[in-house]
Amino acid sequence: WLGGALALFAISIVVLLQLGGEFIPELEEGDFAIDTRLLTGSSLDHTIEVAGKVAGALRDSFPEVERIVTRVGSSEIPTDPMPMEMSDVIILLKPKEKWTSAKSYDELAEKMGKVLDDFPGLSAGFQFPIQMRFNELISGARQDVVCKLYGDNLDTLAAYAGQLGALMPGVEGVQDLYVETVTGLPQVQVVYNRQALARYGASVQDVNQVVQASFAGASAGLIYENERRYDLVVRMGEEQKTGLEAIQNLLVPTDGGQQIPLYLLADVSIEEGPNQVQRENASRRIIVSFNVRGRDVESVVKDVQEKVNRQMKLPPGYFVTYGGAFENLQEARDRLMIAVPVSLLLIFFLLYLAFNNLGPGLIIFTAIPLSAMGGIFALWIRGMPFSISAGIGFIALFGVSVLNGIVLLTEIRRLYQEDEQPLLKSIIEGCVSRLRPVLMTAAVASFGFLPMALSQRAGAEVQRPLATVVIAGLISSTFLTLFILPILYQWMEKRKRKRKRNIPVVVWLAVFLLPVSAMAQTSVVENLSLSDALTQVREKHPGMIERMMQASFREALVATAKTVPKTVAEFEGGQNQGPYFDFRLSATQAFQPVGLAKSRTKLLTQETNIARTEIELTSLGLERQVRGYFNQYFAGLAKERLLARLDSVLLEGIRLSKRRLQAGETDKMELINLELLQGILVVERGRNELEQALVRSQLGQFLLMENPVKPSGDWPQLPENPILGDFVLLQTHPLMVLREQEAAAAKDAVAVEKALNNPEWHVGINTISVTGWQQSKDRQTETFYNAGDRFFAGVVGVSVPLFAKGQKAKVAAAGLYEKAMEQQVVVQQQQLQMNYSSLLNQWQNLSNQYRYYQEEAIPRTREIMMLIQQRLRLGAINYLELSTNLKQAIETEIAAIAVRRELESKLIELQYFKSNQ
Repeated sequence: WLGGALALFAISIVVLLQLGGEFIPELEEGDFAIDTRLLTGSSLDHTIEVAGKVAGALRDSFPEVERIVTRVGSSEIPTDPMPMEMSDVIILLKPKEKWTSAKSYDELAEKMGKVLDDFPGLSAGFQFPIQMRFNELISGARQDVVCKLYGDNLDTLAAYAGQLGALMPGVEGVQDLYVETVTGLPQVQVVYNRQALARYGASVQDVNQVVQASFAGASAGLIYENERRYDLVVRMGEEQKTGLEAIQNLLVPTDGGQQIPLYLLADVSIEEGPNQVQRENASRRIIVSFNVRGRDVESVVKDVQEKVNRQMKLPPGYFVTYGGAFENLQEARDRLMIAVPVSLLLIFFLLYLAFNNLGPGLIIFTAIPLSAMGGIFALWIRGMPFSISAGIGFIALFGVSVLNGIVLLTEIRRLYQEDEQPLLKSIIEGCVSRLRPVLMTAAVASFGFLPMALSQRAGAEVQRPLATVVIAGLISSTFLTLFILPILYQWMEKRKRKRKRNIPVVVWLAVFLLPVSAMAQTSVVENLSLSDALTQVREKHPGMIERMMQASFREALVATAKTVPKTVAEFEGGQNQGPYFDFRLSATQAFQPVGLAKSRTKLLTQETNIARTEIELTSLGLERQVRGYFNQYFAGLAKERLLARLDSVLLEGIRLSKRRLQAGETDKMELINLELLQGILVVERGRNELEQALVRSQLGQFLLMENPVKPSGDWPQLPENPILGDFVLLQTHPLMVLREQEAAAAKDAVAVEKALNNPEWHVGINTISVTGWQQSKDRQTETFYNAGDRFFAGVVGVSVPLFAKGQKAKVAAAGLYEKAMEQQVVVQQQQLQMNYSSLLNQWQNLSNQYRYYQEEAIPRTREIMMLIQQRLRLGAINYLELSTNLKQAIETEIAAIAVRRELESKLIELQYFKSNQ
């Protein structure tokens, strides 16, 4: 067994080294984000035109596409700067069940890439939207892996970057290669001829002024319009900027009053110049990045490093670093190389303290490699690389495995050392008696992770490695622990008998850990009404069940108040009266102090009432939380309806704007503005959908349901007036009832302490048999009595507390506690009144705000929306008015939804106070 285990562990180490690694598994987000780039220097119009053609080609070629959104340029706050030749194409896909062109995301991306190959000068990289942004935040590039080439000379960097990019296509798994372009931007260069300038009587300042005025414009005067003043700017017309010849023919005035063409005064040419200069760590750098598809990140980067080291010789001062997901993986491993050994040493130290011996701790430590083997082989069989998710699985696995080893070895040691059974018998009986606990521990964890291991839904990519490691590791650990651990313990005890050093056969120190947060498994959403949810939380929530069991426990204790002390029976036998055997029988019964049973019954009954009131309070609190979840979901639902309505308005405006643009009635600025607004709405709807999914998941967890819960219905109608009527009604609130019951219980506790100071009574009876001498006047005679001849006597006693100082102190302390509880009733009443007054005031303020939105702001906003739609159809509104009015409408209606949500929250709190009938 030991040899086989060692061989399996050695093989598992070899398999682990061949698995590869990745930071986190690639998560299928459901949509695509295409990073498209054109040739350096492309105009904005050309970029927009190509982006539109790309979107049309993908939409026409693939029925899986539901919607395509294109983003060019940066927002007003440039958190994501982009050059004009770069654009983002966001593809919203239909559910995977409706796909017809491909069966997986990789296949669909490959087919879409072939369609985009027909566009000249276009490079495209397919990723998921969140993944692309995540990569950009980590390394500054959007691809999975970023090769950063550092150096001094920009041309040299560009040359080596080209060589590095040429090596990539030969590496398996490299997709969407991108080589950063730092040169190739066309520039107009004007080199002055000093002799010609002197010959014609012109100056450099005159030439600069003409060139600057032609392209950038120059102020020629002022224009006044009422109280406003404007600069009159003169520049060359767009139709005159036709090429290099137009620049060369610019006329420059001289001191003699002549107009001299620019080409006679300077050499004008178009040359390529630097496009951008990127710096990092005080050095120039250029990036070569790519996505990884079909392989793990670590294996791909290792192949790239091997090729670069073998085929590229960089000059001194130039070097390559590898970032992105690979850099994250390396940094996490470096940190774990310190944290993991420290953690294992702490675990081993705790095992040593538990057994006070080095040997048992080392034996139990063998559970770690035994469990690791199963997890490694399971990852290899399922074709999964080692990732942080798998590392989390190993962490959980090691804990359960060590626990099973402790359970098994503790029982064997107890049988062998305390019960002093033979070693082999102790091992067999210990394994048999602890077989069920060990198997149950492993089975519970395995069955719990089984749905995650087999899941194919969204998010399963992160869950599957974790669950696979735990299930397979528990199977191997449980099976081998039942055999290997007893063998090692038997070997250790035999070595002790031979008085040799206690050295275990194997000291396992192989640990593979990487921390990550497991994503929640998403399942089918269920519809649930508010009444059903309230019923569910009242009947099945652990808090309610715990309170009910506490009440049942208190109710069962009431019968213990009248407990009678145990009866004392004694037997005495021996030679009491002479050489013959005599015996005595006695029985004594004690009774509680007078009045103690009655006082205890009242106290326990009052504690039962307190437990029942706590049930009602717990129910109110849980219902308040459920109503809060429903309110949060209904607010998101109202926001989704608003955004959908505004989205339809924008889509109609975009359609009409495109029609007017084709007819020449407007320019592209209006269409671009509408598309940007529509893109903002799409992003906002996506964020709202994520928030709604989180609410559904939290509500499902709170209701102890397997799947997320989708609340049915909508906001209930607001009441006219939520006022209770009088603060006197707050006296019947369960919280006030609870405080009053606690004060009454404190009073009953005083009575119990006083009753304990009362006298205690006891009665008894004795019977004695006597066999011996009988004394007469002048002599002693031996007299025998048979078994039926006995002497009987009765006993009545009382126990009086002569030294009752301690008990009196308890009575006094109980009295002080009673007064404190009475004051707590007053404090609770004041607090309830203050909270209710504050809530009522907030309700009235919010109600006024909401009335304003419903009666004035919302009708006017919707009237504005109708006018916007009418003007859009007629073409009587410009994009500035359109964007301003749309933003104002969105802000107004979202503010109304926020007020309605807050108003419902206050109503839920007020209903908590009204729950007193």
